[in-house]
Amino acid sequence: MPTGTSKDAAAGDPPALASPAVAQAASAEASGSRPAKRPASRGSASYPRKRANKACQVCRARRTKCDNQRPACGFCEKTGAICTWLPNDLSSFDPASLAILERFDQLESLLLSTVQQNTARSLEQTPVTPHSNTAVTYQDEISEDQLGCVDNERVNVRLEEVLQWDPLQTQLSAFVCPPETHQDHSVRFSNGQEYLSEELDMVSCDEMIMCFWKSVHSKNPILVQEDLRRRMNNVCMNGIRWDAESCLVLLVCALGTISSDFGENTEDEGQLLAREEETHRLAKAEHYFSAAQKRIGVCLGKRGLLEAQCFFYTGVYLATTMRLEAAWSLFLQAKVACQDFRCLSRTDAPTEAPGSNSEVQDSLLAEECTYWTCLKSELELHHDISAPGFRSIDLWYPERFPAPPRNNMIDNDRPWFFYLAEIALRRLANRIMGHVARNYDLNNPRDLSRAREATAAFEHEAQDWVTSLPNPNGLNNISSDVLNFILKGHLANCYELMYWPFLGHALNAPSTQTLSDPENVVKSLKLCVDRIEINQPGFRHRHHGTYGMVRACARSAFVLLAAHWKGGLFPEMMPEHWQRSVWSVIQLLEFWKLEIKGANKWKEMMVYLLPESKGQSC
Repeated sequence: MPTGTSKDAAAGDPPALASPAVAQAASAEASGSRPAKRPASRGSASYPRKRANKACQVCRARRTKCDNQRPACGFCEKTGAICTWLPNDLSSFDPASLAILERFDQLESLLLSTVQQNTARSLEQTPVTPHSNTAVTYQDEISEDQLGCVDNERVNVRLEEVLQWDPLQTQLSAFVCPPETHQDHSVRFSNGQEYLSEELDMVSCDEMIMCFWKSVHSKNPILVQEDLRRRMNNVCMNGIRWDAESCLVLLVCALGTISSDFGENTEDEGQLLAREEETHRLAKAEHYFSAAQKRIGVCLGKRGLLEAQCFFYTGVYLATTMRLEAAWSLFLQAKVACQDFRCLSRTDAPTEAPGSNSEVQDSLLAEECTYWTCLKSELELHHDISAPGFRSIDLWYPERFPAPPRNNMIDNDRPWFFYLAEIALRRLANRIMGHVARNYDLNNPRDLSRAREATAAFEHEAQDWVTSLPNPNGLNNISSDVLNFILKGHLANCYELMYWPFLGHALNAPSTQTLSDPENVVKSLKLCVDRIEINQPGFRHRHHGTYGMVRACARSAFVLLAAHWKGGLFPEMMPEHWQRSVWSVIQLLEFWKLEIKGANKWKEMMVYLLPESKGQSC
């Protein structure tokens, strides 16, 4: 090949086989101009970025890289310069992109206006608290949507936590722990074998159902009496089978046997005879419970209404006989069995459309009631148990209250009103627990102000709850009415949680430090005496909340003793006759020391700490 041809090709002449596009590009390059862009399709088009949209005016003037932080970039915030931005240059965007961006702007404006309207509406509906000129409500501190898992240690209201407070630790440094007097459960009820039988008779079952309905069901109305009687008759006629129905019937028999009327065993007269009769009932109930436990395995691994009720009533019996760790695990298992319930869909929509058949609606109502009952019982024990690996407490609850029954679910309306009132208090207590779990630094004026405002709002809501009752004045009748007795105790729990941050901070602060909020500390100390007086009518009444009541009264007594030994301003704040209240708790612990582990130790500590108890005996 002649060399001239090669030189001509190297000089830039396009070969003959090149495409027209390549030839055009090469020609344009040789002439020093760039080819015109071919218009790209909408789907593959890209648009050049302009540096003016990627830097503030200060960084552009300095010709340095801007980190694009809004409202002020890092350099401007560091130097104190005014960070300004040019409007976005959208001239290079096609019409479709501009329409999309415009639509985004409209949605953003709509969202912001909605948020502002909701905020303004909530402020208009909020009462003004005594501590602030602005409207504050508990939603500002912890709203229902924010409820979730909190650390049990952050809600430090356990009895064991109080015993670690500085005033008590100082006084108890020389205390010698007494020997344990708690008896093992298997020893106490070992004579239950005499009741061993493979059959149930209709007469005794009918009596046990009536006792169960009066003492157990009235507090947690989750069963239908006709259905329970049908199940009981089926078991009596066909024998005790190995299924969930027989398990539930046996649990009802156990609880009906162990139950007693409120107010029984409250007098010292005939105490020994009452103790012997109760031991006889416990042994008989333990036989039914043992038979039910042999059949509880059929419920494991299943999710359903009957299974959840079996787990729940197993937990109720265990709690009634002071086996709290086992009871809590069964309440937890009952909640697991409820996870497929339709009421847990977290929606405000009705559970069933109008016109649906009554059987479906009754099933939905039973699910709602059962879940709420399991939820309340598990939360009440979670604090006291504080099991390793279960430090978190889930405060979430369904938004809907259980709907009123449409059939003969209960004998009258009063147990149902009690049930709804108890649920409302449980919701309030959960929100207060979420507030307490924040652990405000009360030495910080801002946190102290927020804690005061939240407490005032919670007080207002608690008072609203009282006035909303069908008979608010009847709540004070607790000496002969077990339902009022329980509600009054739950209300005291809510108030205790409200004031707890102020009380704990005051009793653990240095003696030279001024009290941050003496008003709420005085309220808390007064509440300790009130709680003990409220619970006195039920000091010897056995039910599945007895253990929690004993621990709560013991905690209140230790708080009073801690305040007494704290000194400083506390002697002037102590409620009248507080020593008498502590002594009544000492007698309470003496009564239950054989059944509640640790009760005898708590009693001896109180006797040691209470000066007025010297020379007295239980």
